[in-house]
Amino acid sequence: MHTNDDFGAYYDAIDWYDGLKKVHGSTDVSAAVIEKLHKSKNPLERRALMQALSWEHRRNGRYQEAEKVLEAEAALDPSDAMPLISLAELALYHQGDPADALSRINRAIALANSSGHFRRHALGVRARIALAMDNYDLLANCLVEIASVKLLSGQRDVGKERDFFDRAEKKRLPPQLVTAFQQYLAS
Repeated sequence: MHTNDDFGAYYDAIDWYDGLKKVHGSTDVSAAVIEKLHKSKNPLERRALMQALSWEHRRNGRYQEAEKVLEAEAALDPSDAMPLISLAELALYHQGDPADALSRINRAIALANSSGHFRRHALGVRARIALAMDNYDLLANCLVEIASVKLLSGQRDVGKERDFFDRAEKKRLPPQLVTAFQQYLAS
């Protein structure tokens, strides 16, 4: 069980990285992130720094290095969906491999469903992958699943997202689904 101090360390590390980027602009700051990561003893701070390192690698076009960091992060807690969600996004947006992204996000969704955390987030990524693959059957299934997610107290997730719905060709979706998803968004 993590304490509030742990979560404070997590967010402090993210804030530190954001400040580092502001000071150094487009300059690669991965060496500073690695140095802080090696010195950190707090598990959640280390996770935040691993995420920052993967972002820094992506920001500098080092996608294979970002993938290695995310895979290492996933190995730290095999029940956590977030590293797999990030790996799916990496495959989709940076490596141009929607099939790999779909495989990764399906594994992330299984973990998210098991833990109750980040279900909407994972399903939203799968919806974006469906659009990239022009797979409207998969997109329709994603919309149904997203609208059915009920967050319980203490479960972490993103808010309602709609970019994939807004970009979809509505005439390729069942009309009743379009109406139902619009009602979900309005609720």
